[in-house]
Amino acid sequence: MKKLLTTFLLFVAFLVPSFAQRSVEGDFSVLRDAMRVNFTVDFSQADIMGMNEEEFLEYEPRWASEKPDIVATFPVYANAITNNSPRLGNYRNEAYTLNLVVRAVDTRGGYDCDLFLLHGGRTLASATGFYAVGGIFGSKLNLFKDGSKHTGMAIGFFLRRQLSED
Repeated sequence: MKKLLTTFLLFVAFLVPSFAQRSVEGDFSVLRDAMRVNFTVDFSQADIMGMNEEEFLEYEPRWASEKPDIVATFPVYANAITNNSPRLGNYRNEAYTLNLVVRAVDTRGGYDCDLFLLHGGRTLASATGFYAVGGIFGSKLNLFKDGSKHTGMAIGFFLRRQLSED
């Protein structure tokens, strides 16, 4: 158990500096009292290894079957960091939505994203310039999944900071 904890702490220590987030506009603190928040991931504007999503699908046909699993990974790791407070997931009827817009995915699965807090069709807050590294070895889609884990953790750390009471 001690070995596992030490490995995890080393992993986080090396990973945390790889998270970058440039600017925040608006106020995410409205989520403090929310139990559940709808979480969406938008690849429609993504540059995936120099290709749009349609071109990438031609390059990597498994993208269609693997994408739902990759998308589901983001909130799982964010929830692990925030201790499910609030719980992010596919809650379409909730008042608030966090929309992660993927701007780019590099060849190693590193993600460059922007996060938007939406309510009633309006943007209440945004955090632009999230970047988290991808993986080290494996298939392209495995590297992408590693990057989605790291990006989810970055979102979790960000939300935990934004929602902590000062």
